[in-house]
Amino acid sequence: RPLYIHFSGSVAKLEAVHKTVKTGIEMDPELPGEWMWISDNQLKFTPEEDWPAGTEFEIELDKQLFPDHILLEKYQSTFRTADFMVRILSSEFYIDPTNEDLKQVAATVSFSHPVNPESFEKNIKLRPFKLDSDVSNFKNRDYKLSVNYDEFMGKAYILSEALPMPEIDVIMHLTVEDDVECTTPG
Repeated sequence: RPLYIHFSGSVAKLEAVHKTVKTGIEMDPELPGEWMWISDNQLKFTPEEDWPAGTEFEIELDKQLFPDHILLEKYQSTFRTADFMVRILSSEFYIDPTNEDLKQVAATVSFSHPVNPESFEKNIKLRPFKLDSDVSNFKNRDYKLSVNYDEFMGKAYILSEALPMPEIDVIMHLTVEDDVECTTPG
């Protein structure tokens, strides 16, 4: 996702508008990407890779970027990227329409940054919540999960192993531990 810097008025040199900026902007920590004046009052930075999670950046603009008659109040600014977030979007009891004997828990989890799949898969658990002693065909244990991801590693699609049909309602609890990591740690 690009970063935009908006100015309250026209500040770019006219010959620089709609052109790539090669010098005059420092970002710390450095992140490969391209700066461009997209209008006379807006700079855009497009990173080559995902922004690292939870990282504070400092941007310093050289006075040479601007015409001589333009004086900014400040030439430096800081911002912080969003922390890595994990959210369970949905979970449901699923009965396969082509095989009614196949019952599973299906869930979708979203991530603010691309997730590290190994980290995610070792930090998720599915088990019955407060299992009633009258339920004989469910065990109070972790149930196996299979996980698939979208192409950006921003969503995980989870299916449990086949589950028995309980005699009475059983609540299954999907837990995502705090130790899940993204691929772009800050």
